[in-house]
Amino acid sequence: MRLTAGQVDELVAALVDAFNLIDFRIMLRTKLGKDLDQIIIAGGLAASNLPGVFFAVVEAAERGDWILDLVRGSRSANPTNKKLKGLSPQIDLPSDEAPTVTALESLIEATNSFLDPEPWASSLLEAIPRVCRITIPQGKQTFFGTGFLVGPQAVLTNFHVMESVIGKNDGGTGVARPADVEILFDYKHAVDGEKESAGTVFHLAKNWLVDHSPFSPADLKASAKAGLPGLDQLDYALIRVAGKPGKQPAGGDEAEQGAPPRGWIKLPDQVSADAFDSRKPLLILQHPSHARLKLAVNMEAMIGPNANGTRIRYRTNTEEGSSGSPFFDANWTLIGLHHSSDTRVRPTYNQGIPITLIRERLSSNPATRKLLGANRGTRP
Repeated sequence: MRLTAGQVDELVAALVDAFNLIDFRIMLRTKLGKDLDQIIIAGGLAASNLPGVFFAVVEAAERGDWILDLVRGSRSANPTNKKLKGLSPQIDLPSDEAPTVTALESLIEATNSFLDPEPWASSLLEAIPRVCRITIPQGKQTFFGTGFLVGPQAVLTNFHVMESVIGKNDGGTGVARPADVEILFDYKHAVDGEKESAGTVFHLAKNWLVDHSPFSPADLKASAKAGLPGLDQLDYALIRVAGKPGKQPAGGDEAEQGAPPRGWIKLPDQVSADAFDSRKPLLILQHPSHARLKLAVNMEAMIGPNANGTRIRYRTNTEEGSSGSPFFDANWTLIGLHHSSDTRVRPTYNQGIPITLIRERLSSNPATRKLLGANRGTRP
């Protein structure tokens, strides 16, 4: 879609009136999955030249055919702005785009792709036995989280899930006993939905803490003024489980004779650049409210990364006890570790850590390189 010169001036003026540079950058990232800095650099612009920046974005939107998305995303981010509300109808719904019926079926949402059902279902069934519930008794209280196998006896979860077990020298509180931690696999409903599995219990190995990275104080605050998490604040704990559950058949004593080992979830070397684009699907295998294993699906889940790419925000549902869950794209590629939600009274998003950042940190640690080599052997 191409705008007239007058329409360009009108749209640029409305954007200047509606946004400062920071809010506009956030809108582009969260609503449209666009990087403002790339547009500014490509145009050779100074960020202080606000009209020039907005003009460059409008031109980029025209070239990329996302001008309507720009208008609607801007209105969604600032619904009370009078200039955005008063844009010419031709900008919002151009007259040369009148609908024409050419077929009885249409592709309505490009982000909702077609999937091959058998490989998709097979990958889900492989991932299910690799996700576990973590139970941590602490005095008269019991705390729960979720984790998942990334090696024969290695489970990845959140630092804050294990914080009460991790010693004070490693940044935790150390008030819970490692021997009391229960790691429960196969805690799910059977195929018929009636039979319930009691699950297969494992415990922590003697040298159980392999690697960890704390959460950020910014994770506890909704305000942008709290700052951004750093690359050393990825809220994960890599723990070692006794008994190598990844090499044992799922189901424990109830496993069928000759059943294959449960395996573990592959940490990808890289994730497609468009996996975090706005409105992409996102799936989470989790133990919400310490219940039996559940799958949460949202086919238009993705909101997008934060300003420095250390967190990913999405709309897929979670509950207390879901911290430490793996989340996947529509093709069951692991893309992140779920860790928290919006801390406001009325939350609008859940949030996780990009798995590539965790993998990069693990690959830089000699103690975990062997794990990453073993991790290549299997995937959901």
